[in-house]
Amino acid sequence: MSFRKASISAFFWSSGQQISVLLVNLVVSIWLSRLLDPVEFGLIGMLSIFIAVGSVLMNGGMASSIIRTQEINSKALSTVFFANVAFSVLIYLIFYISAPWIASFYNRPILTDLLRVYSLVILIAAFSTVQFAKLTKELRFKRSMAVRFPAVILSAFVGLWMAYSGYKVWSLVGMYLTQAIFNSMLVWFYSGWKPKLEFSRLEFKRHFSFGAKISFSGLLDAVYTNSYNLVIGKVFNAHILGYYTRSFSLMKIPVFNIQEVFDRVTFPLLSTIQNDTTKLRNTYRRIFQSILLIILPILSISIVIAEPLFRYFLTEKWLPAVPYFQLLCVAGMFIPTSKNNLNILKVRGQGGTYLKLGMIEKAFMTLGLFLVLPFGVMALLYFQVGAALFSFAINGWFSGKQIHYTLVQQLRDFLKIFLLAATPGLVIWLFLNNSNYLQSDFLIILFATIFYVLSYGILLLLFEKSILRFMKDTLKPNR
Repeated sequence: MSFRKASISAFFWSSGQQISVLLVNLVVSIWLSRLLDPVEFGLIGMLSIFIAVGSVLMNGGMASSIIRTQEINSKALSTVFFANVAFSVLIYLIFYISAPWIASFYNRPILTDLLRVYSLVILIAAFSTVQFAKLTKELRFKRSMAVRFPAVILSAFVGLWMAYSGYKVWSLVGMYLTQAIFNSMLVWFYSGWKPKLEFSRLEFKRHFSFGAKISFSGLLDAVYTNSYNLVIGKVFNAHILGYYTRSFSLMKIPVFNIQEVFDRVTFPLLSTIQNDTTKLRNTYRRIFQSILLIILPILSISIVIAEPLFRYFLTEKWLPAVPYFQLLCVAGMFIPTSKNNLNILKVRGQGGTYLKLGMIEKAFMTLGLFLVLPFGVMALLYFQVGAALFSFAINGWFSGKQIHYTLVQQLRDFLKIFLLAATPGLVIWLFLNNSNYLQSDFLIILFATIFYVLSYGILLLLFEKSILRFMKDTLKPNR
């Protein structure tokens, strides 16, 4: 299959999977938010840093090494599989033993049992990481969709049934565990690969030496990203943390799902042209622009109609979370392109630079986090916006040097699409704040969405024909 055909096929199946998962997650997230109180989400948020760290350590960055390596053999896959399982067992035992101390830190006794059950997801995920990496490497996203979508649907039913049955916070844990179990079961059936009883020290050293740098950078990212949950949960209270985690989760649904589509498709594809700088630069620039073309309008309209969205879908108990959500949407505008910039370093084999960047960024951001802490939770959110911009700038600078796509060029492309996305949003905001024609939250959401989509589409046709032409030429079939 040609590079172009592989790109199109991979994008369609990966985006199909992510869009279907996105829609299910969005519906379930809204449903659970109506059934549960903010404190339940706050309790899960208190444990997020431990689950995130455990997940990164379990994998050791070796999945990225598998995807990046152009020739991979069965012995290498089996070696990484058994290494992941061994790491996951060790991590789970550490969490099981330390759970009482973690609960004591937050002064929430229920966290002992929650962490001991919730952290099982790390152990279960270890049995599917290599299979998913192999599917991604081979661009078999149709198979991946056949795994992930049923798992999301089944886990959603479990979570909603438990919430209706009065299990409260345990309904969230049950949903996450069910999804991990079905992911592992189904991928063993669909991937077509099973580990053999073999282990190679040479293959372990090969993949761990590259993956460890990626893993350590991912560890820093996981600690920093979830440190907001830790700080808010410790310094403030579970209700405020609940507002934050729900807002962050809702922002993540479009941002991280769309980013993951591009990440899962582009990383293996860019790896195939890693030695052709010109082709790599041109391809990546179009990817960069395409991400912004989708992400920026979604976040722009979400900021403008955040209050009626929360009131209509989540009920008034969640209205205090509106300013949290709006600021996190601003931060979310920089996250996908910042993360995709790091793919260039991974593709080029610059694991050392990748690690150094992570250390510099997280050291600076962690220091800033504690400096703004005395000024309250809103100061933390404003700082998060600044941190996202800083991360975008530093990642763009170093990755841009690798392919001669400078930070200035990236900022120019960003601002051009941002203005197109922000303009109809500003018009809607001015109309809603200076008019009393629309009283119903539903009508406000409907009118704003229709007007925004039409206006943004017209602006793209007027000012960004080159990107639209690129997308049309890329996706149309060969004659």
